[in-house]
Amino acid sequence: MDDHLILEDGGDLPPPYSPSANPTNTISAQYSDRRASSSIFSPHIADLRNEITASQAARATARDDRDSYVLSLIVPYVEHFLSSISLIHPTPRLVEATFVPDAAISKDWKLSDDDERRAGEFSKLIRVSDTPKKDGGSMKKQADGYLPSSESARGGDDETSTSLWWENESMAQRLAKHLQPKRPAAPKNAQIARDRNACQANSNKKSGLWGLFKKSEEPARPAARVAEDPRDAVVMTARAEEVTFRKENELGLWETLTGFGIVVTSLDSNSVLSCQSLDNTKNKHDNMQLSTDIQYDVLVTGSSGHLGHALMITLPSLGFTPIGIDILASPTTTCVGSITDQSLIASIFQKHPIKHVLHTATLHKPHVGSHTKNDFVQTNIAGTLVLLEEAAKLGDQIKSFLFFSTTSAFGSALSPKPGSPAAWIDETVVPIPKNIYGVTKIAAEDVCHLFYKQHNLPILVLRVSRFFPEQDDDDDRRNAMSDENLKVLEMAYRRCDIKDIVSATVCAMNKAREIGWSKYIISAPPPFSNDPETLAALDRNPEEVFNNVVPAAAAVFREKGWKHLDRMDRVYDSGKAVRELGWEPEYTFAGIIEKLARGEDWHSELVDIVGKKGYHAVSHGVYTQ
Repeated sequence: MDDHLILEDGGDLPPPYSPSANPTNTISAQYSDRRASSSIFSPHIADLRNEITASQAARATARDDRDSYVLSLIVPYVEHFLSSISLIHPTPRLVEATFVPDAAISKDWKLSDDDERRAGEFSKLIRVSDTPKKDGGSMKKQADGYLPSSESARGGDDETSTSLWWENESMAQRLAKHLQPKRPAAPKNAQIARDRNACQANSNKKSGLWGLFKKSEEPARPAARVAEDPRDAVVMTARAEEVTFRKENELGLWETLTGFGIVVTSLDSNSVLSCQSLDNTKNKHDNMQLSTDIQYDVLVTGSSGHLGHALMITLPSLGFTPIGIDILASPTTTCVGSITDQSLIASIFQKHPIKHVLHTATLHKPHVGSHTKNDFVQTNIAGTLVLLEEAAKLGDQIKSFLFFSTTSAFGSALSPKPGSPAAWIDETVVPIPKNIYGVTKIAAEDVCHLFYKQHNLPILVLRVSRFFPEQDDDDDRRNAMSDENLKVLEMAYRRCDIKDIVSATVCAMNKAREIGWSKYIISAPPPFSNDPETLAALDRNPEEVFNNVVPAAAAVFREKGWKHLDRMDRVYDSGKAVRELGWEPEYTFAGIIEKLARGEDWHSELVDIVGKKGYHAVSHGVYTQ
């Protein structure tokens, strides 16, 4: 039978009966069928890919919008923090701020490693509000272009919750990356020098063994020294870091709360080496070691308080180098510790040529309701004793020891009954303390006098009147008139501008060795005369007296809608300080009226710089508002 069949009718061969008879054609048909079926889903697959890409882009856009919005909240805080570094005297080698969302951690939680600092280091916890802060202009307005572009930027998922980056490590890392400054490019000549040095090194390596037999044509040139970039002296870094907070519950047990913070660090690289050598010395006060490279000549206690703050930022401009100690860390506190810690105080006097001691640290009247009487004794009396004992060991090295007392210590002598003339208070008045605050301040004054007598230590007591910016603690006085109205009136008889207190302090520092021992009232000089008629009129009709002694006051008070007090019970006379210390207070009542008439601020700029500080870690009424 022939292999080749010829059909008579010339027709085509019939299809094979077996599917495997022509496998090539069958496979082609199968692929053809698959292509046909896949073409049905191809548009869907292509659209799905586009949808995924669009979705990812949308999510990235929303995330970027949210990041931009959160950065607009953080940046003003960072700027404010960095600008405040200049107020720290002396400037520490390392300044660190931990930024956490305010909504994520309530105020009763404290950073667990808050006390783990070493000498020359300063750290601060900064709570970032979910809305731009506008407290008296201390924080700048929200930056243009950082507002969220849609409501999705304020959504409710973990990227957009009010806890912000607290529970979102990836977000914290992104924000830190944005905050991290870019390292400036090396100067062109420096880069050329580096390239030349690198080429020379490579050439030397390539010569290898053959270089031993190569005749030297010229002596090898030393590698060119690349000039240091002065911008590298201070380095700022930003990083995301897990931080832990803790608080003590009602059962006395410690609870912890952990999340992610953004840590911004400013490091003075020029001082790292000297501080590292200090870190190798371990002792009881590791976190309070002080650089011996800086020779402090003034010790300021209570450096985180109103007056301590003012002294710390003013004294350097007058040629002094102050060291501040306080139990509360702050930009103006060099050493965090207690004045009752004798070994700490001794180490400060031993390491530094302290010539002046400005002792402002104290428990105040606002603490009477929150601290025990023993607390007052330990801080106000025992703490003063420690300072006196250590200062006395230095003999003639100490040029002044200034103890800041209070006019409040006069106590009951300040408050004659209604119908009685106002009390004229000068240094001849015998104090009659009426609370533990006054008792301990007077006792500390007596301890100071003892050390003057026994050790010939030059000690001056400055009984300072009101200067704090917080509201009055008396409900009736606070509700009778505006706070500014009341404070301006007080400048006539029981208040002093903090700038003038600082100037009185400097005068006392200069005069202490000459005077030896004395007490002074530091208050704005009163416009009144010390005569029976005036003092009786102050009890009966203060407005009449004010209009007589400062006639311009009437128009200013009328324009501002201000009131006068119903009666005045005392007048502080600071004439002795003016005469003996050479003090020239700038802010007097008459001068303030002139400033107000010209539309100027009635108080010094230093009042605003120091600001309100409160007296408690938790709310205690007007003292922490």
